[in-house]
Amino acid sequence: ILLGIVEFLTMLSLFYRLDEGRVAKDRRGRSWRTIAAEAWGTDILRERSFIHLVGSRFFLLGGSAFLVALAVPYLERALGMADPDDRAVWILAITGIAALCTAIATIPAARLSQRYGRKRLIYVACATSATGMVVCAFAPSVWLLVVGASLVGIGGGSFLAVDWALMTEIIP
Repeated sequence: ILLGIVEFLTMLSLFYRLDEGRVAKDRRGRSWRTIAAEAWGTDILRERSFIHLVGSRFFLLGGSAFLVALAVPYLERALGMADPDDRAVWILAITGIAALCTAIATIPAARLSQRYGRKRLIYVACATSATGMVVCAFAPSVWLLVVGASLVGIGGGSFLAVDWALMTEIIP
């Protein structure tokens, strides 16, 4: 109930305090399909920095999400772990180790990004996470899966540090 009250108060605050923003563009008699084609056109492909931003986030954050989301069927089918209690313990361990590695890698990665550049560290973070996902995909044992999850966590922490540094530079 308390969460519902907080959500309701937040909604009221936004409803009464949020500015409407600028006026929408005039349709000038164009169809909705034409407007949608303009909004979802291919002109965005010329913006290399935006494509880099979206692509790196997709692959890095998607890999971490796949690791967690597909852990049950992977442990079940690839490693033959039939007992649900064993699977639950290993999923908790894998997720915890990946999260711990993410937290540990964040501050050193932020400092390294200041020294060597943000883009370089994004490439290193993506390569580290990709290596971790390959290790996870071909892991013949749970312990090697933990090593892969650690690499995914280190890559994720490095990426998040650079991402945070970029956002703080862009948004004052």
